[in-house]
Amino acid sequence: MQMDEQSQTERPARRWTVEEFDRMCEAGIFGPEENVELIEGEILPMSPENPEHAAVVGIATRRLEKAFGKRFYIRIGNPVPLDAFSQPQPDLAVVPGKPEDYREKHPRTALLVVEVSFRSRSFDRGRKQLLYARTGIAEYWMIDLVARCVFVHRDPAKKGYRDITKHESGSVKPLGASGSVSIDDLLG
Repeated sequence: MQMDEQSQTERPARRWTVEEFDRMCEAGIFGPEENVELIEGEILPMSPENPEHAAVVGIATRRLEKAFGKRFYIRIGNPVPLDAFSQPQPDLAVVPGKPEDYREKHPRTALLVVEVSFRSRSFDRGRKQLLYARTGIAEYWMIDLVARCVFVHRDPAKKGYRDITKHESGSVKPLGASGSVSIDDLLG
């Protein structure tokens, strides 16, 4: 029996779970050159990093380590399973503890998630921001390398963050941190 075009488009897409995605990764289904993440059940490619992106991730890591101190660990590009269908790999995630605390399992949340955006700007500003808010990430920073600013998102709700501020200079003190981070350092 052959399906017509309309019935094919009405079928819901297959949603993958974090557990299934992890098994695929462990089985080597994705090659070492494939950089993918699981967002709301979809396996999506991640944008390749340009040199500025990599430098800003490094600078932000150092500044956040200083601002948060030794009680927190800054994870770089590692998975954070947020629910059964989403395991994003943010550029940075500030989590309590130290690396040794996460030998067996990835953290299920973070105090702060940071995305450095160039090619992924609309995705980071839209779908990712909504995912982080919906799953209760208290603070989300989007470092926009095109607009040369940092968007700080706070007060998460099901439909997005209720408090979004744009910073082109100065400094911002992350929630839960003892120090501030210079926006000028992040943007160069």
